[in-house]
Amino acid sequence: MSPRPIRWRHVVFVMLFFAVCTFVLTYPVGVQWASHLAGTPGEDALQHLWISWWTQKALVDLGISPTQVDWLYYPDGVTHPMLWVTPYPAVSGLPLTLGLGPVAGYNVHWWLSFVLAGLSAYLLILYLTRNRLAALLGGFMFAFFPNRMAQSTAHLAQSLTYLFPLCALYLIRLKRRPDLRGALVFGLFLGLSLVVNIVHIAYLLIPLLTVFVLYWAVAERASFWTELTLSFLALGLAIGGLLSAPFLIPFVRASLAGKLNYLSQGGVNDFSSDLLAFVVPAATHPLLDTWPALRDFATRLIGGGSPRENTVYLGILPLLLAVWAVWRGRRARVRPWAWLALIAAVLSLGPALKVAGYATGWPMPYALAQRLPFYQWGRIPGRFNETIVLALAVLVGFAWVSISASLRIRWGSAGDQAGSAGDPTPKDPVPPSPASYWAGRLTGWDVGRGHIGSPLRAGRWVAGLGAALLVVIGFEYLAVWPFPTMSAAVPDLFRGWARDRADFAVLDLPQWPLWEREASNYAMFDQTVHGHKIVGGYVWRLPQHRDGAMKAFQELLWPDGQTDVIQRRRGAEAVPLLNQYGIRYVVIHPGVMDAEDREPDIAKVTAALGHPLYRSDDLVVFAVPSGAPPASPESLTSFGYNWYLAEPIDSRPARWLMNDGTLYVHWVQAPAAPYRLTMNVEPFRRARRLQVSLNGRLLAETAVKDQGRMEVGPLVWQRGQNEIAFHVLDGCDVPADVVGNDDRRCLSLLFQDMTLTPMETTP
Repeated sequence: MSPRPIRWRHVVFVMLFFAVCTFVLTYPVGVQWASHLAGTPGEDALQHLWISWWTQKALVDLGISPTQVDWLYYPDGVTHPMLWVTPYPAVSGLPLTLGLGPVAGYNVHWWLSFVLAGLSAYLLILYLTRNRLAALLGGFMFAFFPNRMAQSTAHLAQSLTYLFPLCALYLIRLKRRPDLRGALVFGLFLGLSLVVNIVHIAYLLIPLLTVFVLYWAVAERASFWTELTLSFLALGLAIGGLLSAPFLIPFVRASLAGKLNYLSQGGVNDFSSDLLAFVVPAATHPLLDTWPALRDFATRLIGGGSPRENTVYLGILPLLLAVWAVWRGRRARVRPWAWLALIAAVLSLGPALKVAGYATGWPMPYALAQRLPFYQWGRIPGRFNETIVLALAVLVGFAWVSISASLRIRWGSAGDQAGSAGDPTPKDPVPPSPASYWAGRLTGWDVGRGHIGSPLRAGRWVAGLGAALLVVIGFEYLAVWPFPTMSAAVPDLFRGWARDRADFAVLDLPQWPLWEREASNYAMFDQTVHGHKIVGGYVWRLPQHRDGAMKAFQELLWPDGQTDVIQRRRGAEAVPLLNQYGIRYVVIHPGVMDAEDREPDIAKVTAALGHPLYRSDDLVVFAVPSGAPPASPESLTSFGYNWYLAEPIDSRPARWLMNDGTLYVHWVQAPAAPYRLTMNVEPFRRARRLQVSLNGRLLAETAVKDQGRMEVGPLVWQRGQNEIAFHVLDGCDVPADVVGNDDRRCLSLLFQDMTLTPMETTP
């Protein structure tokens, strides 16, 4: 029989159940609320903590939009589009951040995401099945499936999935009972869902809406193609669109204008799911410590991806139950969920099929999906896993309804016959034990006295079997236990900086290479304590035109051991330039550095700035000596990618260029006079055509036939980062291929003796 209609008291029982499960499965986070941050040390959880802190600081303290990020990427700051298009995680957690502080507020918000994900999936499946135990099984799956547990070690936005089951619930309810209230509620949940993370839009919301609307349009034409249904469904979609439009439309416009191409990153094949990964436990499953061969195989399925993105295990028992649901369930209810799971699973395989860690080269449908607008940014098809599991959880719910109905008939009848034969005299009901009482509150079964109209034995057996299934699925889904945490302790020195209202900046090292982001993540965490601007930073992606200054600041104190092609300040000579930019402290993060470089690099900074104010295994803090800045503003310069390291040629520093390279020039204040760039240039073995541009404007194109002096100008600077781009039209050659030596570099032009000098201006 169907359980009684859900009541708020029952919702509390369900939330308590998921709270207990969360406490156990994410241990030790529950006992380290304020002292540690939930997540893998040094990784992206620190970025999401910073976003929560910055949202509070921007909205409450500064009264500005959180997209105007002036506290990162010093001295220029940036307008960050991703902080506008994904406001829900930070804004929804704002009350917790205000009340508990950044670390405890983040942890509680993160912890509640599991409870609410389980509850929302529970409500969806309860609406579809009218069976509490079915809803409990499905809700548990959606709250704790392996990919979600792996994602939650770093990605808060990927963990906030509790809105999506509610969006699906009210979509289905609106189709069944089209009315104004249903359209309003569906539109509200859709609008909120659209601003959690653009990844969820592409990988969950669009497939969900598309599959259900197409299924209804084809399979349920009579009830779907009515004016009432279509009008209220359109109204719900319009409400969701209007609520999210202020956040999504500027992002879409900027994207279509080509201003956000830097958000796209490679790796789509690496981060696609392996076909066998659906049925092989996570490589991080605790049981696999005793089964090295299976662990090695599971690790091979990750390939060039990562355990966080490529853990897509669905569970053997859930898959068997889903097959049972498709085989025995009511087609009208089961089919759209089966189609959704199948389509999402195929798309998660990426553009080319991988099996057992090997690339087959067979093209898959995602290769076509990549051509759709915005899907070219989707480099992690494995994140379709959340869509697969949502559909799988519903199918498991339907399977349990079918199985439990059969068991009630069989065991209930057996119980009646046994009672009649052995003791025909009716007896008073047996009072329930505490365990039976709580199980009954969750499942809808009074397992102490039997469900209304059902015998005692059937209630106990069915509830016991449901509990066993829950335990087995929980064991299958173990992916990260104990859960990783990182210490939130910081030196008191930073708290002293927080009390200093002066306007100064902090330089954290290392800044480069950019893909090693641990130091940047820790720098942003430290900023949530000391509250001053920092040179670097990394949120979602690195904004354009900021990397050159970051690298230039690092090279002021960490020279490569020799004079470079272009003259610039180094070591102690850099102190006036640090003062020019208002940098008062330099913080080194030794734990993220290579062991052989750690002490020599710290020694270089010590030689330039003096002995550190503070030193531990994780931090070395220096104060920049106070003094006068240069008499006139000076630029910061650095070389970007595709330049080889400086080397001595003819007793002078030289750099080879591959085929495209950038010279970054940063000005704290743009000079009034234009400049010229002069340099010696020599081609490798043959003449090459060289183009030189400044900030996208072509300045010169010339054929470099022999060694000679070249001049480019006028260079009209802008404040902040300027980029002088060098492009060799004829490409580069590998010496090992053309002269037979061991040099595998690809060389085009050799540069020496670069100088930037102001040009005379006409009065």
